[in-house]
Amino acid sequence: MPSATPRSTTLTRPDGLPLAIHVPTQCAAGQRAHWLSLIRRNGGSEAHRIGKADLLLFDPDTPAQSKQMMRSTAGFQPPIPAVTAQWLEDSVQAGALQDIGSSAYNPAVQLKLLEARQAHEASEAHAAARQEALQDQPQEAEQEEEEEEEQPPPPPVQRPAPAAAARHVPSKS
Repeated sequence: MPSATPRSTTLTRPDGLPLAIHVPTQCAAGQRAHWLSLIRRNGGSEAHRIGKADLLLFDPDTPAQSKQMMRSTAGFQPPIPAVTAQWLEDSVQAGALQDIGSSAYNPAVQLKLLEARQAHEASEAHAAARQEALQDQPQEAEQEEEEEEEQPPPPPVQRPAPAAAARHVPSKS
């Protein structure tokens, strides 16, 4: 009788039970299926409800949903540890649970880094657009000057000569 391939036990708790990991439903379907497959093949299980999870997995590609999940779980007692999906990938690759306290796996830290990176990219894009606009301005000014040269000058404005002001001399009576 052929034996089944043994599953990895990377994603198990210290008591030997499967680590229950909540995977967000708002991530790309292919990505979610990949993460769930990694979890199951490596001894973990999916926690369908956040309250039943040993660990919350955050998707770095959906920052708005990640922030919402962090706000909604902030009051849980005891708090449920949260990690980025990179923690799952690194744990499986290393064959051992990685440090969930590392800032490399902390969703709040990673979201701030993502926001800073996006702000920097937006700033660079704005600066590039501004630089391009400044480079285009001399060309536009030259074009306006050429258009002005092509048009005949307007005729001089003729103003009527001012009428002599009548002087009012009081009469002697």
